[in-house]
Amino acid sequence: MKFILKELTIFLGILILLSLGVHFKEWMDHPAEHFTSLPHSSLGLWHPLFLSFGLYLIIAVLRFLFGLFGKFFRKGV
Repeated sequence: MKFILKELTIFLGILILLSLGVHFKEWMDHPAEHFTSLPHSSLGLWHPLFLSFGLYLIIAVLRFLFGLFGKFFRKGV
């Protein structure tokens, strides 16, 4: 359960950071209108989740590789 909560926290952090980073002005000027116009976006309703999941997968692969190489070098093989 701890693992799932940790990964969900990482995903939600990525989602929030990407949303604020890409659309900072819109979120600060008119957040309600920006959120309600999401279904009419040129990228579609679910694009924040898809883009966040793509970045999450990239980060997950990098975390796995760094962990794998870290174990390899710690053992001194």
